[in-house]
Amino acid sequence: MDSRKWMVVAVAVVLMMPLAAQAVTYDGQLSYSPPAPAGVDDTAVAYPGGSEWPGCYVSITYQVTDEHAAYPDLAWRYAYTVTVFNPSGTTQSGISHVILETSPSFTAGDLAGLYGASLDSIGLHETGPGNFEMPEDVYGIKFNPPADDLIGMSWLFYSDRSPVPGDIYVKGGGGNGSPDVAWNAGFTGPDLDLPDDYHVLVPDTNTTGDPPGGHAPEPVTVLGVLLGMGGLAGYCRRRFM
Repeated sequence: MDSRKWMVVAVAVVLMMPLAAQAVTYDGQLSYSPPAPAGVDDTAVAYPGGSEWPGCYVSITYQVTDEHAAYPDLAWRYAYTVTVFNPSGTTQSGISHVILETSPSFTAGDLAGLYGASLDSIGLHETGPGNFEMPEDVYGIKFNPPADDLIGMSWLFYSDRSPVPGDIYVKGGGGNGSPDVAWNAGFTGPDLDLPDDYHVLVPDTNTTGDPPGGHAPEPVTVLGVLLGMGGLAGYCRRRFM
């Protein structure tokens, strides 16, 4: 075959090939260190009037990745861990529930494979006795821990919704008086387009667009293939003329 025709065919084949996207993983941690109130270095907040958590170390971690094979139709795996550590070793009030912000269009059909927690409800959660001292109303998922009196909770789920910065609220038992609660330090602030130190990543409305930070394949991939084919075409022309 003429080398020029070979090159045209090769380029057409490459352009028809799907661009392989690189795997994307986002990790983050929010934390609160005593004493209360939360300081400028704290990225999480423990309610200062709580019974025990103001004197505890509170950690909220997340990992969001599209590198999994559990649910091929659901691009993203969302994993979270909340831990409360009391340095004095006294009894701590366990986690009652967690509310994770989502897009207002999020439904139970956008979630699968929930592990490590039970689904309580999805909808608008209002601040009040049940969500004591929650900074503001929030639409999202309410998760219950798998057992009572847990001071640590890890759970995950899968969704086709792309990740964006959002809020999380953790309610404790607080049986010795005022309930213990914690939340991300940016709860009432703007949810930025990129991950920051004051939010967690949560499912958005979008199921097709790029996540924060981008999810586009590197353009050098196709360019490198084409350049390689150009060299191969030149070799073929010299070799078979």
